[in-house]
Amino acid sequence: MITNKKVASETNSELDKARAELAENQRKVSSIIKMVTEAGISIDTVKADLMTLEQQKQYLEGYIRELEAENRANSISEEQVREIIRKSGEFIRTHNVAECRNFIDSYIERVIVGEKSEVQSAISF
Repeated sequence: MITNKKVASETNSELDKARAELAENQRKVSSIIKMVTEAGISIDTVKADLMTLEQQKQYLEGYIRELEAENRANSISEEQVREIIRKSGEFIRTHNVAECRNFIDSYIERVIVGEKSEVQSAISF
């Protein structure tokens, strides 16, 4: 798999943070439940805290699913790269300017030319 390393790194960092928050959330819920059962405290006393933690848990689980999907979306197989290259060569050979433009627009976000004719591009895979 080939990934956009910067995006993958940022996504993995966010994913690690979200997973750590979810683990902390689950630890807090377990702690509250243990405290309630051991001390015989009324569940009404901690009901609001548990509801807040449950909402946070649901949000974090959804966020983790989104980040994992983004990670999968930012990955491209070697075969997919070969197919993209094959198609782009075909567009060039047939002088299909519209498809060449679409191809370029699909993968090149921007080109920045510096003062010393340094060319930088942002390619998104």
